[in-house]
Amino acid sequence: MPRLEEALRRAAASLDLPQPERTRILEEIAADLEELRAELVRRGVPEAEAEARAVELLAPSEVAVRALVDLHEPLYRTLARRFSPSLMRRSERVGVLLVTVGAIAAAVLPMARSGLPRDPSPFIIPIFALLAGVLALAARKAIQLWVVGAHEPARLRTGMRPLLATSALAVVCAVAGFVFELYRLMLGVEATPDRMGALFLRWILDTCVLVGSGLVTALVGGLCWFLLLQKVEAVERSRVHEASLTGAVRAQTPAFEHPLTPKGALR
Repeated sequence: MPRLEEALRRAAASLDLPQPERTRILEEIAADLEELRAELVRRGVPEAEAEARAVELLAPSEVAVRALVDLHEPLYRTLARRFSPSLMRRSERVGVLLVTVGAIAAAVLPMARSGLPRDPSPFIIPIFALLAGVLALAARKAIQLWVVGAHEPARLRTGMRPLLATSALAVVCAVAGFVFELYRLMLGVEATPDRMGALFLRWILDTCVLVGSGLVTALVGGLCWFLLLQKVEAVERSRVHEASLTGAVRAQTPAFEHPLTPKGALR
């Protein structure tokens, strides 16, 4: 295995950081090593010897890697080390629950104060439950990706399909509620034809709230899914790039005058 790739593999094994900081640091290390190697080769040093000298001069030691980890470590991990893992997990769940309940209350209270709907459809309850589920799933995935920085391949896409399925289910509930309320309207008009105008107006208002709630839930879930997917794909691209850095792929970089190598010293 070439020395540059071996040095990058050692650094990657000790670089316990989330993406994309992890790959960005490896890119900088790889660029420095490759530039110094290219400069040594340009000055007439054999390829193998140039690679060995570049690694000897610039490859980060374990102490340097630990310092990089401490410097770029997310604030969440720094704070989490002071508490037990079980306490942090419980705090995350309570935080997600509070945010979800707060968002639902902010959406429901204005509707309740306006007096609508007067005769709510029974389908409004599962739609609000689905909205709570969408917010909880999105908040949990966002905490995993941005706060905790848990980017393991096995967990990277977990929770994405349930988020999209929950959003689609809200539309199904809204359509089912629309059909159900239309059937109730027909029964009411048949029973009291003289109240058809009042019943029809109430049906329009209540159905607008029902269908609107379902569509808003679906839109919120779809938007959250899209934003989370961008982060997931960015992490996956960073992993592929990291693999290319520590694998057999090399980039030709322009030569430079390294400060540790005096001019003419290697000629």
